[in-house]
Amino acid sequence: MSVADDATFERWRDHVLCDAAKDIEVFHGLIGRSRVAGALTATGRPGVLVIAANEAAETLLRRTDLAGANLTAIIDPTDLPPDYDVIERIRANQVDVLFRRRRYLRGDGTTVTVNASSVVADTREGYALHVAAFVEPGRTEWIEGRIRRDDELNAALAETGATALKGEVYTGPYSDQLEVEEPEPGEDVEPVLQREGPQL
Repeated sequence: MSVADDATFERWRDHVLCDAAKDIEVFHGLIGRSRVAGALTATGRPGVLVIAANEAAETLLRRTDLAGANLTAIIDPTDLPPDYDVIERIRANQVDVLFRRRRYLRGDGTTVTVNASSVVADTREGYALHVAAFVEPGRTEWIEGRIRRDDELNAALAETGATALKGEVYTGPYSDQLEVEEPEPGEDVEPVLQREGPQL
């Protein structure tokens, strides 16, 4: 980044930090104590700015200098740079949510890989405001496994419904059968729903 670019970024940063003062208070009130690493960030033509970060983010990245930092300064130089095409799409209200795996430089010089997700909270004059979360991949494996199981179950349930509509007997791994016992005279019928397959 050239001296001129540095000056442009500095002016833009000062504007964003002043404009987002109340958002910083709200961020710390809502997410400041979360155990998930989080940050309030801004994207604009000059780049990506960390407006504020919670204690979990400082611990994850082993840094206390995140607030006001240029994101390019903490991205691992061997990782992909910020995608400025995406930034322009955000400014044009074409992108609202971002998911990426990124590699950042910790304060002690080591690197950490995280799954970074970002939601566009607002689009303003000169920048878009984001709420971001950073989670190490190992902590999301169980979520990915649950999503796969849910997809499999939904597919099986859809197959069950399609089979029933065609009047056929479903023979897949999941079955819903209604068993009705013959009642004694004067007794009510009690249907019992039997479900097979893995439990949710």
